[in-house]
Amino acid sequence: MTDPTALPNLPGFGTNPAPSETGPAEAPLTERVTAALRELELEPSTDSDGDITFTFQDQQLFIRTSEDDAQILRVFGQWRLAEPVPTDPVERLRACNDVNIAFNMIKTSMAEDTLLVTSEHMLPRGADVRSLLMVAIPLVLHGVSLWHQRAIGEEKLAEMQAAETSGEATPGSAFGMNGSGPNGSGN
Repeated sequence: MTDPTALPNLPGFGTNPAPSETGPAEAPLTERVTAALRELELEPSTDSDGDITFTFQDQQLFIRTSEDDAQILRVFGQWRLAEPVPTDPVERLRACNDVNIAFNMIKTSMAEDTLLVTSEHMLPRGADVRSLLMVAIPLVLHGVSLWHQRAIGEEKLAEMQAAETSGEATPGSAFGMNGSGPNGSGN
């Protein structure tokens, strides 16, 4: 009879060694991310910090990768906050906390008057980077929308988005400015 408390005999654990054969070498994660963004027609480039940068739905976004043994990919954006967002730091942090508690895949934080929204992922070898980006990129923008919804309320956000849709406001203004616009962070 087997011991129900025993750990399973998985390759690479305990007395069951992992196979010694390794598959073909993968390209570095940064190269795979850049290629996936090109496939998605997002025209990536690399900024002075080494982050991959691109524009999606008129918003400047970034990807930072880790080439260590654990491959980590972070999709993120930064938004300079302006009216009607509350100026009280505690209210802003409460909105961050609400989003962070409600969702596993996106995290929000504040740095002075800048909102940072990230989606971080640990990738196994051979992961489909393109499919991951197709989910992670819209998640970041969804996180921005949720943060604003929590910070200013659903009605005010709907008014701002309606003004943007009707052409009365510039694209992305419902979420604050990011990128290098006149009120943007420049990064």
